[in-house]
Amino acid sequence: MIGTSPKGSYKETMKLDSLVSVIIPTKNSAKHLRVVLEKVFAQSYEKLEVLIVDNDSSDGTRQIAQEFNTQVLNKGPERSDQKNFGVSNSRGEYVLILDSDCELEKNVIKECVELCQGGADGVMIPLRHKGSGFWVKAKNLERICYDGDDDLESPWFIRRSAFKKVGGFNTNLVAGEDWDIAYRLRKEGYILVRNRSVMHHNLDNYSVKDAFIGKFYYGRKLNKYLQVGNENVRRQIPFFRTAYIRNWKRLLSHPLLTLGFIFLKFVESAAVLIGLVYERIFSTKRK
Repeated sequence: MIGTSPKGSYKETMKLDSLVSVIIPTKNSAKHLRVVLEKVFAQSYEKLEVLIVDNDSSDGTRQIAQEFNTQVLNKGPERSDQKNFGVSNSRGEYVLILDSDCELEKNVIKECVELCQGGADGVMIPLRHKGSGFWVKAKNLERICYDGDDDLESPWFIRRSAFKKVGGFNTNLVAGEDWDIAYRLRKEGYILVRNRSVMHHNLDNYSVKDAFIGKFYYGRKLNKYLQVGNENVRRQIPFFRTAYIRNWKRLLSHPLLTLGFIFLKFVESAAVLIGLVYERIFSTKRK
């Protein structure tokens, strides 16, 4: 169920004047960063600060960031470190962790602030994939199936006090760090809801090869997440997810795309498994 603003008259009386810190980790992100920043600065909510946390990019990422009203920092080695560093250097009451290839619809931040001022501590923003070709459409169909699934969605927009209370992102994790922080926020009793406006993830000309390479890397980094003790793992990792059953009518209405994403799931699952095995073998040899 999509979270909406609580009933009552608070909308008429509340002041939308809280500072929101937008944290964007980057690593050779020049391809999409300009458009991503344009979408941020075109938001209907204006009280923002934007921090780019770069990891030694060599493709002009920093130069693009400096064209906008942003604070550019440098931090590595991985995304969790970058995200935490960005938050620690920000001033906002709320933080929005935004990937460098994700474009926000105009009212995303305004809706998130309204929801948090209505009592929420974090907001999950629906994600849509954009790009060209059959495989992008297949991935987007899969993504839509995850709307409203607490096991598979994570908050992008978080109240700073809640973020600090749970210790931010686990810097030992490269894969699953977003699921992990969602789990810890809920465990502490924080309220996570969903807004209506979406953000669009650029997949460009996504291919089967891209799927395999991405999930192989993910599989190599997944073992640490499997060890953190999150009982939701058994519903997050499997090839088959209950979200597909809930959306069976939608899937049947797009038979070719459904076959496409099932094929991609086979490829991705194989890549994750190979990555896991590869990492365990070579990590043992390195010891």
